[in-house]
Formats: sequence, structure tokens, C-alpha cells
Amino acid sequence: MLYPQGYDDYAIYHSHPSLQAGLEEWPEREKVTYPNSFSAGDIYAAIDDQEVCPATYLSGPDGSLIKYTLSRSAAEDTLFARVAGPPGMPHLSELSQIHKALQNLTMLPSDVVRLLAGAGNLEVIVPSRLWGRVGKVSNDWRPYPDDAATRTPPVTSPASCAVQWPPRPLSLSVPFTRADEAARYAHGRIGTRIHSQIIGFLLFNPVTRAYLIAEPILEEGAPVYAPCSAFHPDAYYRPALPDGYRVDGMYFSSANLVAEGGREVVSDFFDPDDLHRMFSYRYKPAQRPKGSPIRYGFEMSAVYFSAADGALLAYTPSRSDEELRLLRSVSRVYSGAESIQAQLAAGTINVQDFVRAVARAGHLRVLQTSKRWPHAGVVSPVS
Repeated sequence: MLYPQGYDDYAIYHSHPSLQAGLEEWPEREKVTYPNSFSAGDIYAAIDDQEVCPATYLSGPDGSLIKYTLSRSAAEDTLFARVAGPPGMPHLSELSQIHKALQNLTMLPSDVVRLLAGAGNLEVIVPSRLWGRVGKVSNDWRPYPDDAATRTPPVTSPASCAVQWPPRPLSLSVPFTRADEAARYAHGRIGTRIHSQIIGFLLFNPVTRAYLIAEPILEEGAPVYAPCSAFHPDAYYRPALPDGYRVDGMYFSSANLVAEGGREVVSDFFDPDDLHRMFSYRYKPAQRPKGSPIRYGFEMSAVYFSAADGALLAYTPSRSDEELRLLRSVSRVYSGAESIQAQLAAGTINVQDFVRAVARAGHLRVLQTSKRWPHAGVVSPVS
């Protein structure tokens, strides 16, 4: 092909057809994301052609136009390996790790968008409701970002697992004979050093009857989330567990210092997102897709909360009808504006109402007291 004098290849431009795509099991927003974002095959082709074209455009059926510019970064190299087919057939992206993960429901299309945004420069050129405004796409992007900002009250962002490769090895405690002892150990380790939320988990060996705590790994007072990465929906990012042990519970910690409008806010109870995570990880679908890594069905014998004021709380799930009602009402994911999470943010209910709901649902205890929680033992649902 002859180009005009002085011109050379810059980008590839293509579109996706306006057809039903993806899996029926995906949430509606993910079904919309799939045809309007770069596929595993698109990503493979874009990176594979890096010596020819540094950028690629996608015209989506929703009217959007997005652009990806290559970065030649280590993250991009890792992503390239994950969208490539097996040796000898790397162009067959439908056999790639990421495509298989999408088919097995261990990844969602928005997960792929976030990986791509973290690997190079992903931009919205022509906006749409799905993509939001013109500009760079962040590596924590969610579908319909402008809708989320205008339709829901602001809430404190929950702790999240940063994607890491290779997975950081776990820092494990010595064995304990009781789960509460392991939780007390983690509570003491957290102390006043943590300045942001953390998530961790409890391990149990049913043969030796021993418990281990996965300790938070700190960098300058901030956790790097190796413990909670064990729940990552993509098994590729999960650290190895010690032989004979299984996940048996979780622990959460509030931030010691949270700035909102210039004032200090101290959290002294579980966040609705904490319990939503526990319920989600405990859930066992009636039929798990064949070949899918275990994403659900973790044992959750106890969940602990380390409050910034020094209290240590424990919740033992009951699987009662009352707990089922709590499960369905705790998060916006299930109940939208009527959820406990949304009502707390809007001020239509207070934290004590939430405490009573949790106490009715299962077995809520105070293991270590504080000014806010002065009495050790079971918390009454009518107090």
C-alpha cells in the first residue's frame, strides 16, 4: 500500500457489531460492557502489532469511541501473555486465560477494562452513558460512572484488593487453638499502625484443629492487601495457602484516621460492605460452571471487626431467616436505594439500627471492650 508522502501507520480502527453478546449469567451492565470494550483478541492484536501501530480505536455499538495507546510496560507484557493462546497458536485468543476466565465467570468484562487501563493509556474519545466522560479511563473504572456519581449518596470507599503479579506470599501467624485467639492476635498487630481499611482472613486446619491469621502486610502504615487477595475472582492472582488449611473466616479493620470535610471520622462497627463481602464469598451457587476455579463457597465460621477505638467485635453467622433478610438488605447490590448501606449514607437510619439488625441476624459479641463498646459478651438485639 502506498501512503501519501510523509505519512506512516499510526493506529488501527475497528468496530463491534450491535449484536447480543456475552453470557446470560452476567449482570446487565457487564453484557453492555462486553461489545463496547476491547476483547481479548483485540488486545492481543493491538499489542502484537506494536512495531507497526502504537494505538488502536474501537467504535462501540452504543456510539462510543475508545482508544488504547501502547505503553510497552511490564503490566502490558503480563496482559499480553494472558490474552494469547497456547504456544504455537498465540493468535487464538479464545483459548487464552482471560477468555476462559470470562467464560467460567471468574472474570467479568469490566475486570478486563480495568486490567487494560492499568497496562497502558485507555481513553474515551467519544463519550457514552456506559463509558462516562471524555478522558483517561482509570484502573478502578466501573460501568456507567456518571450515573453512579449522581444517583447514589456518597459513601466511604471499601478496602479493595490491588491486583498484584506475582501474588505476594502471605504473612501467617503462629497456630492458635481457637479462632477468637487468632483474631485477638490480629487485633493486637493492627494497633494504631493502620491508617486505612484492611481485609484479612482466618485459616483453619480440620485435621490439626489449628487456626492461622493472614497478617496485613504494611508499607508506610498502609496495607498492601496480600491477605484479601485470596478472594480475588481470578485465581491467577491468589497467593498459595499452606497445605491442609482452608479459609474459615474474615477480619476487617476500620481506618484510624478518615478525613471527610476536614473532620476526623471514627468507624466503630462493620461497614455494610464488610458483611456483603462475607455473604458473597460464602454463597454456593446451585451449579458451578465446569472447570471454574472456586470463587464461592468459602467457609465463614466467624467474622471479626477491629475498631479504631480499640474494640474487637465478632459475628458468627447463623444462616437463619433473619440473616437471609440482612443478606438481601445490607448492600446496594441487592436492594439499591432501600439498602442499609444507602440508608446509612443518606442518614435515614443510624449505626445503632444497623447494629441491632446484625445482632438479630446472628451471634454478635464484644471480645475486647472500648468506650463505645463497654461490655464484653453477646450484644442484645434490643439494646
